[in-house]
Amino acid sequence: MNRRNFLFAAAAVAAASQFRWVERLSTDKTQASDLAVQGFDVVNKGLSEASYSEHLNWVFDDPETPVPFRSLNRVSASDPSKAVQVPFAGEPNLTKQHGTQPAAQLLSNLDSHRASQSLLSSRVEELIEDGINHQSDHSRALDETPKATEVAKSIVEKVKNFSINYADDVFLSQSDQVLLDSTLNRLARLQNVTGFGNFNILGFDEALKFAKSFSDVGEFTAQELAFIEQIFTTDARNYGFFGEKVSSQLTDVISKDSVIKVPGSGHYLFKEQSLHHYDQLVRDVGEDIVLTSGIRANVKQLHLFLAKARSVNYNLSRASRSLAPPGHSFHGIGDYDVGKMGMGAANFTDAFADSDVFKRMADLGYIQIRYMQENTLGVRFEPWHIKVV
Repeated sequence: MNRRNFLFAAAAVAAASQFRWVERLSTDKTQASDLAVQGFDVVNKGLSEASYSEHLNWVFDDPETPVPFRSLNRVSASDPSKAVQVPFAGEPNLTKQHGTQPAAQLLSNLDSHRASQSLLSSRVEELIEDGINHQSDHSRALDETPKATEVAKSIVEKVKNFSINYADDVFLSQSDQVLLDSTLNRLARLQNVTGFGNFNILGFDEALKFAKSFSDVGEFTAQELAFIEQIFTTDARNYGFFGEKVSSQLTDVISKDSVIKVPGSGHYLFKEQSLHHYDQLVRDVGEDIVLTSGIRANVKQLHLFLAKARSVNYNLSRASRSLAPPGHSFHGIGDYDVGKMGMGAANFTDAFADSDVFKRMADLGYIQIRYMQENTLGVRFEPWHIKVV
């Protein structure tokens, strides 16, 4: 349907469904009904063709009657060279051409309908505008479908080959590399002072206080703080990471009352959903499954992300394919990692997916993995990362 046909059909629907009458759409009533049905298809009013026929109770006996407000011209469906004028307001002569109701009764109601004319015109304009926008959005979406498909393929390709560099990867500048190094070193010293377990749930404001209070750590410089803010607030999609941001503020705090330390692991879990989920998993899989990472607040995630970036020559995109940028980690709201006892660092590789622990876990039916193979979030396959929330 071309633009003019679309506008005409939308107008027909508005008039028919809102006020149970339609002005003279053409000299042929069947054509008018067909056009109304086209309008139904466009704006999805939810009425059948028969329902539209019932709506066509009034027609103008003179399609050329002048109108004081405005009219809409369309190209005739039967003859594209002929334009049909559709009045939207005015005082035409009315003749009953459907049903048994006398024309006099229709004329007696004309005054009340005149008051609705301007409202009808406004409503039709809204429907037409909405229809045009919808049609435009739909056309744009169709145009962009091949591009979106290519983007998705590119993301999956990088997920599969997460450990190599790509031409569009984002690297830190040399000056920011220096800031990353000094910030990361300070965070490492802070972790030594607070202890590994406590560092996992340390809030940012607490981190600043500890750093200032302990000379072994040293106060964060203004440049380091600006760098941290930059890392946290930058849109991670710029790096190629498309996961959700679950912590909106760098200073978000994890309540100590809401967490519990899991014995023998050095990690914390949230007392309710996460702890119950993990306890059930241990009961079902067996004692050779271990908690390898629990709650990670923004400070801990920042430390891990910066360390990963430095290890891959300051490639933030490559780092984000292996580790969620700070603020985007679901470890901060409930997820946790597991592994097989005795596997060590291999628990954070694809080798864990081949372990008997993972296979028993997968057979349970209720376990979900946060980052599956060929995901479009931009993160490598993580068979160890248990999705809780």
